[in-house]
Amino acid sequence: MNIFLYQASPNPAWRNHDLRSRRPKGDLIKQAQAGLFLNERLASAAYIFNPNSRNEDTNVVVFPIQEVLGGEYLVRVQIDGAESPLEVDTNPESDQFEQYIGPLVEIG
Repeated sequence: MNIFLYQASPNPAWRNHDLRSRRPKGDLIKQAQAGLFLNERLASAAYIFNPNSRNEDTNVVVFPIQEVLGGEYLVRVQIDGAESPLEVDTNPESDQFEQYIGPLVEIG
């Protein structure tokens, strides 16, 4: 599964958290903090996954996903406090009006 972070918004809970930094020559001092959040859409199951550790600077983050019950999940990614937003249904005629509707992933 590939999840792309197209839009990010700051998470106030991480406002004062140290962000990754580099030494003057550009080498990485601290890795970015990241998390993958799965929230089951029609039930209360929720999961948080940490990425695999990285030994080098990269623009690819891999989250191993294990032991998740089958179902449809809302997906969010958080990196250094920037969080991918959830989509809200804005159609007043919809049965899901003002509810979170995406992004979704189905795990079976």
